[in-house]
Amino acid sequence: MTKPRDTPSEKSTDSNSGEPRIAMGKKQGRTLIYSWNPRSRLATKLRELVEIVYDNMSLEVRQVKFVIRRRPRSKDKPITYSPP
Repeated sequence: MTKPRDTPSEKSTDSNSGEPRIAMGKKQGRTLIYSWNPRSRLATKLRELVEIVYDNMSLEVRQVKFVIRRRPRSKDKPITYSPP
């Protein structure tokens, strides 16, 4: 029995340069779950930078920017951006 090929989102290295990717994605049912790639040195530095920025945000800004979704997004609904 042959092993199924990895999808591009599940590979941990970039096929062009051989460098580890910053993020990895795995399918869980119909949902694609992204996580930081532990093999990437750039991802660890970027994660530290994101943590610093997040820790320095005020509570009001966090509540506006990082709202927890209460229901799934419609499959064909476009993603829109509205500045604060």
